[in-house]
Amino acid sequence: MEKANKFIRETSVFILTFGTAWVYQLKDTELFVANCHKVPAHVFEKILLTEKQLESAIRNCINLIIDIHPNAHIIATVSPVRHTKDGIVENSLSKARLISALHTVIEERAVDYFPAYELLNDDLRDYRFYKEDLVHPNSMATEYIWNKFSEVYFEQSTMDKIQELNKIKSALAHRPLNPKATAYKEFLYKTQKMIETAEKHFPKDSFAKEKSELLKLNKLC
Repeated sequence: MEKANKFIRETSVFILTFGTAWVYQLKDTELFVANCHKVPAHVFEKILLTEKQLESAIRNCINLIIDIHPNAHIIATVSPVRHTKDGIVENSLSKARLISALHTVIEERAVDYFPAYELLNDDLRDYRFYKEDLVHPNSMATEYIWNKFSEVYFEQSTMDKIQELNKIKSALAHRPLNPKATAYKEFLYKTQKMIETAEKHFPKDSFAKEKSELLKLNKLC
């Protein structure tokens, strides 16, 4: 709790993603639960929250953040992942209530709405943008939504930094036919320099993982 409190005080942007309006309630106590903890299904009752209940829950979530961090920038979104185990019709009803409740609340608050749900289901609207389970968005869809998010919220300087990071990531993923070759050693040297340059723009130890990976690659030479 202390760590969570400290994190909220020091974090400037919060992204709240709401997934479903279906909840499980313990029959004995009428308490809503976050996880079944492997308790038999018969001790729970599955309930679809009303819009008023959802509005109250969303308000409470936002208020908890604002109480600790009054200047927090909050972005709210609805997950585009369909909860097919609830049923197709039931999932549609759930998402519709979530979207309606969320818009009611954000009209009262200085909260942004990012349309991740609409981008996947309306903008892309094709099963080629889904994984094999036909429920979760694939990498192409994820990248599309990420690019839309970036266009709205990132300055050009941030976009440049991301491009810089992608170059480092791509370089570290490269595997040569001959690790002993001089050309590959020069390639690793250039990658090291890219990391050193990037480090100037990020917090200390941000590239610990990349440095460790680079060290492994150098040992292969």
